[in-house]
Amino acid sequence: MDDRFCDEERAVMNGILSRRWRLTVIVLGLGFTAPLAVSATGQHDAHVHGVAEITLAVEGREVEIVLMAPAISVVGFEHEAASEVQMEAVSSARELLDNGAALFDFKGARCELQEADVDVSAVLNSAETGHNRHDGHDVHGSEEESHEDDESHGADDGEQSHSDISAHYTFVCAQGETLQAVSVGAEALPFGLETINAAWVSDTAQGAVQLTATKRLIQLN
Repeated sequence: MDDRFCDEERAVMNGILSRRWRLTVIVLGLGFTAPLAVSATGQHDAHVHGVAEITLAVEGREVEIVLMAPAISVVGFEHEAASEVQMEAVSSARELLDNGAALFDFKGARCELQEADVDVSAVLNSAETGHNRHDGHDVHGSEEESHEDDESHGADDGEQSHSDISAHYTFVCAQGETLQAVSVGAEALPFGLETINAAWVSDTAQGAVQLTATKRLIQLN
């Protein structure tokens, strides 16, 4: 196996483990060393359109998944939505992302979505983001994250910035120990993404895989 890949995989896994399964990589800026390095501001240092990231952690019966993708790949633009068409694009993207049960298919275990926290604040005015409600759970965005995001976007008007849209999911499985794999997307990767770099960790193993339209399965072994 390529030594460089091993080093990259080890760096990803060490980062996930250091947060004790709580996948706050969106806020802390911890992700793949290549090709999508994430800075401390939550923006990609090497921003690649059509390429997203997934981090997945399994602990007992609980599965946490974080999906982060360039806004332009999700809604078609990276700035704050300014027209009705752009607002509709953001609304459609948020609706699709909020339906985590349709985005992820679990193999070997029956898993139910408990929470879905979708963050589109990078392209939507904070007063309009509101909150998502799923299965009786009110899921609120972080005011602190929103404030930091506003600062990062307005920090230097002279520099081009890249915006990300993210979603954090919590699933609970009837028998977590029997979970074998997770498939992403129904027939293709969501939003027509070309690639998703996925890293996963469980109680007994860890790994990383690059997903494509024809290779959408994260094997947990």
